[in-house]
Amino acid sequence: MSNRNCPACGSVEFTTTEETRQIGALNGPVVTYTEIVDTCHCCKESGDFDCVNGPRIHEALRQSRVGLAHEVVELMKALYRINLPNFDRMLGLRQRTSRKWLDGDCPEVAGTLLALLKAQPSLILKSEELLSAGFGAGRESTSRS
Repeated sequence: MSNRNCPACGSVEFTTTEETRQIGALNGPVVTYTEIVDTCHCCKESGDFDCVNGPRIHEALRQSRVGLAHEVVELMKALYRINLPNFDRMLGLRQRTSRKWLDGDCPEVAGTLLALLKAQPSLILKSEELLSAGFGAGRESTSRS
């Protein structure tokens, strides 16, 4: 018995099983995580009665984004011989931002940018043109009088 209750009928009699699932961020590698599934003996309701799967899914997606960062950095090195400092510069990022992504601190917005670069690697060349023209985060636009 558990001190958790079935959210549908309130019963404390249920079975908890672990299931292996796979998930991946947009254009990212697929990663495996373990999901908890509780099944009530009384009403047959099933789900995550203790709400533990959310953090597991978020961690799996973070791992997928980190894997995507590695894939994109390697792709940029292979296609355009771009190293990490130049990668950051060409995208208008702060120094060592891509290093943080590779080390595990890869937020969702970075995952979106990386997914675009993986799908269309030549965008990095266009990004440098836009940044040099004065567009982009953290840069002041240039105006001509």
